[in-house]
Amino acid sequence: MPMFEREDLRLARAAHYERFLGPVRSVAQSMSVKIFPLRIHVYQFAPTAARPCWTLITSGMSDFRQPALEHPPPGIPPRAELLMYVKQVQAWMPSLLNGLAEMPFECATCLHWAHTVPNGQPITERANELTGFFFCPPICETEKFEDFSLDSDRVAFLMVVPITDAERVYAIEHGSAALGKLMEDSRFSFVVDERRASLV
Repeated sequence: MPMFEREDLRLARAAHYERFLGPVRSVAQSMSVKIFPLRIHVYQFAPTAARPCWTLITSGMSDFRQPALEHPPPGIPPRAELLMYVKQVQAWMPSLLNGLAEMPFECATCLHWAHTVPNGQPITERANELTGFFFCPPICETEKFEDFSLDSDRVAFLMVVPITDAERVYAIEHGSAALGKLMEDSRFSFVVDERRASLV
């Protein structure tokens, strides 16, 4: 890793986000002491007529290739940013996205579409059944939004979907595509709902 944050990459991401998501309403930021110089910003975009929810998206994870994708297979973007749709922004949300964005660098792994990750505990006190995460392409964004590269590397935008342990086990046993199909068939809302019931 280089010693300092890349300002050119941050500005490129900010311009891309504002082009497609509108003006930034707020930015939360943190710098990891354990993974210096990784600095994660979480941009917040307000609802619009076309997008009736808040959009939270990280900026900084894609400064570097994910450790497990230093030599990526063909067609797999080695860099990523995380995105989440929410009804109202709450204090735990930027912190959650920051922790997930740091995880690949702390654990020498990667996150990608169709991955599931256990959290080990409910993501909040209210979300007592939501104990893991499912990553998929962002449903509200256009193909043009997802066509973004830094330093000649494609960047994958991963929508963070909190899931129950039963849903995570279902994805492991039947495949992530089966969980995605179950969500589609049930008209699942990808806007985070802490109180939702499990699909399985």
